[in-house]
Amino acid sequence: MSESIPKIVEHIFPLEAHENRQRLLQTGNLNLTCLKNVFELDWGRKLEQDTFCSGLLVSEIFQLIFGSTLLNVNIDSSAKNLLADYMSKIASSSGGAFPTLPRMDWQRKSRIYSTFYFLALLNLLDPHEYFLSKNKDWSRKTSLWLLSLQEESGLNEGAFREADCPMSITPENTFWAIWSLSYLGKSENDGELNVKIKKALSWVSDHFLHNRRGWSVTRLFYAVDTLHLFGELPNLSNEMVMDVQAFVRSMDTLEGYHEYPSSVKEGYREEITRHHSCLHSGLYANLLLKIIGNHSFTTNDLTILVDRFLTKEGYGTKVKIKEYNYGPISTIFENMLTTVTFLSACP
Repeated sequence: MSESIPKIVEHIFPLEAHENRQRLLQTGNLNLTCLKNVFELDWGRKLEQDTFCSGLLVSEIFQLIFGSTLLNVNIDSSAKNLLADYMSKIASSSGGAFPTLPRMDWQRKSRIYSTFYFLALLNLLDPHEYFLSKNKDWSRKTSLWLLSLQEESGLNEGAFREADCPMSITPENTFWAIWSLSYLGKSENDGELNVKIKKALSWVSDHFLHNRRGWSVTRLFYAVDTLHLFGELPNLSNEMVMDVQAFVRSMDTLEGYHEYPSSVKEGYREEITRHHSCLHSGLYANLLLKIIGNHSFTTNDLTILVDRFLTKEGYGTKVKIKEYNYGPISTIFENMLTTVTFLSACP
């Protein structure tokens, strides 16, 4: 692995500069030491033939490699060769990438999120883009396929969604789509691409952020990060900035951060009083408030936030569904996001 993260991947999150991150890692921070141990164990268990064939998702692989890279965990050449073989098998001949090695018909369908994680992982493993230079037809088909998923008219003009799921219009899908399009980059359709990206940014700023019913901590993170990544954040009004900050802070409770207001469950579930806190919501809240401009946090602040989510396998959330409690169960995603957030803390 290279010593630094490729910029286009690094800028997905508000990470501190490489030098600051390395300085923090050298302090022996107990949380980061725990996470490094988890990633060293995880990649050894998961990056093997049997695990890949069992259906590991490309999103999980990206999170595993990204977290390992941030923590200076070495990935050996045999694992990289296995990854290269895996990626060649999930790249669809029609463009885009499957979520995992397809074993059933429903898995043989490219998705926006899996295409994003495929390209982000590719950028980590192949920063010189040898894959794209050898697969120009795949790149062209992927760009055309993504462009076809953008809403052309109506209230959601500019947003992206999966072709078979009208309910998938979210800031996450829009972020993943335009990040992927911008990464695939220069083509004969540059003018069209710029128009499509501008429409997507307008949907985020003029529609989604004005529709509070659709707000959650995660969705607001992706909405604000979309504007931030493409240089549109300074155009957000002070009133909107304050509204976003107020919403995120209102999700902070004595138990931790909730993902959305408890009222969202009303009319859908009887157990609305069993609203629970989520680790990823607290992490996204801190990252979001840092991106939007007036919030900094230290590793001590984060330690207080994440300690209650510590498990034997890293960090994870306890889920409450009706009378049942599950976990806490650690996931690759939560361990990666915890790592990212610690390395976004002010030195």
